[in-house]
Amino acid sequence: MLAFLLGILTEKVVQKPLPALPAPHDHTAALVGIEKLHQLDEHVTILNDPKALQQLWTDDAVRLAADGPPDIGKQAIYATDVRSFAEEPGFWIVSYKPDIRDVKAVNDWAFEWGLFDVGYRPSANKPVINIHGKVLRILHREPTGDWKFSHVMVAVDTPPSAAATPQH
Repeated sequence: MLAFLLGILTEKVVQKPLPALPAPHDHTAALVGIEKLHQLDEHVTILNDPKALQQLWTDDAVRLAADGPPDIGKQAIYATDVRSFAEEPGFWIVSYKPDIRDVKAVNDWAFEWGLFDVGYRPSANKPVINIHGKVLRILHREPTGDWKFSHVMVAVDTPPSAAATPQH
């Protein structure tokens, strides 16, 4: 009788389905979403529209630049962008070419670094100035599935006044 009960119990345990394991992180899908953010970044940067730039950031984003205080939060980043455009009438970014060298995605977070070239016109009727720099970024996948910038640190290689390369 004991052998019969053990047989039934073993059959029930062995046939019991295993709990579902979480689906493995789809690295390829993450990279596709991150590339979509990169393309949006290039597009909206040359629009020179602070409101359009806001779609790139998480609500609690932090932007660090060597030449100013940190911008903490999406609204602070927006306020700085608006102020920058207002302080320099005619300022216009005419080209932006990021060169992201390395992307690492882990679940809903990604980390990347790269280089960039920016051409901007400091004011109307002024020649374009080119600058080069480095960027370190932390990205976050939002509940919508969209990737956004969470933390960004930017370093310009040479201040524009010292190594500006005017173009016409």
